[in-house]
Amino acid sequence: MSETVFKNIEKTEGVRPWKKCMWRRYRLEQGNYVLEEGTHSFAILLVIKGVLRFFGKPGEDSFLIEGQSLCLLSATPPYQITVQEDVHFLICMFHVDIFPFDREMLNSLLPFYKRDEGDHIVIKTNEVVNAFMMVMDEYIERRLEGDLLFDIKRQELFLLLFTTYSKNELAAFFYPLIGEGLQFKEFVISNYIKAKNVQQLAQMANYSTSGFIKKFIKYFNESPYQWMLRHKAKIILDEICSSQTTLKEIAFKYNFSTYQYFVDFCKMQFGAAPSKLR
Repeated sequence: MSETVFKNIEKTEGVRPWKKCMWRRYRLEQGNYVLEEGTHSFAILLVIKGVLRFFGKPGEDSFLIEGQSLCLLSATPPYQITVQEDVHFLICMFHVDIFPFDREMLNSLLPFYKRDEGDHIVIKTNEVVNAFMMVMDEYIERRLEGDLLFDIKRQELFLLLFTTYSKNELAAFFYPLIGEGLQFKEFVISNYIKAKNVQQLAQMANYSTSGFIKKFIKYFNESPYQWMLRHKAKIILDEICSSQTTLKEIAFKYNFSTYQYFVDFCKMQFGAAPSKLR
């Protein structure tokens, strides 16, 4: 039997790994595809019509998802998919950052959390979510994009789910985001900015470095080094663009050994020297 060949879906422009949230739309004919863009920890797959099979992390079973359905993906891209019937879908990719707005909603699901939930729970969309998908599809088609808009629409989707589905359904759907890992995630998000590196953050959490890295990857689906680097990059970019602090002061504040190292960091993370970002 010949090996299945998955072809790459052409990447869209403007993909930056430190973005908090990204939305994309796809219309694909029957075939096997690899979706590579983004480095986000989680994604919600919103299938408008068609049928596809999704292949997740190694060791996980594939699963089928049909039109007017949702699924939370807990694997970092690339994603492998087999389109069995021409498909039209949206994907909302986001990082695991739990801010107060999200934390309150997710905490409300803890009494309904069950340890034996499967890797992926597919739920059928209702009329409200169907209407949301069509509006979001129109936004993306008309290129109404932006970091703030994308994250607001992600929050809106969460709100719609929490107001139109039962707690039991939501606890199953959001299984990868809640449960025993929630306190660990909250600790990381509250304390990472105080740590100079992964080793120091592990010490603050009373873990060995190897134990901390193992647990971090389990709950964040990426290495702590990459996660901390991305968050540091976002904070630095915000300060460069919105504060009056001099660039040399920013470099000193974030412990760059030399100003040139800070310049090189900005070029690698943002594609331009800090002076060009202001």
